[in-house]
Amino acid sequence: MRLLVLNVWVLAMVAVGCSRPAAEPDQLSGTITLAGEPVKNVTVVATNSAGGEASVLADDTGHYVMENPPKGSLKFRIAGFAPPPPPLIPGEAVVVAPIDRNVPSRYQQSNNELQFEFSGGNQTYNIQLIKR
Repeated sequence: MRLLVLNVWVLAMVAVGCSRPAAEPDQLSGTITLAGEPVKNVTVVATNSAGGEASVLADDTGHYVMENPPKGSLKFRIAGFAPPPPPLIPGEAVVVAPIDRNVPSRYQQSNNELQFEFSGGNQTYNIQLIKR
């Protein structure tokens, strides 16, 4: 009986010792500006050549954090809209953030100059939009 208990204990310790901590997700973050001012509450969409896509909403300071974006050469577009607010909950007020509607139309298309090579890990891409 002691041998059986010892074997079970050894196997349990080996299993616990061999387990790996969960890996951190890949992350791409940055700030969107237009003429030096933050671009607020817009959707940032990143697409790679294989068709992988990820999107995220920038906050009211123009900052965005995109978890697990596709890897490779990414093209970006900035959509001048935010997703709809969550469903109404009785008794709670819905606060809708103002949307920055000053994003030049060329940045709302995928054939603009916004590109970044994402290889994984934790990287930063600050997006500077230019008025023309």
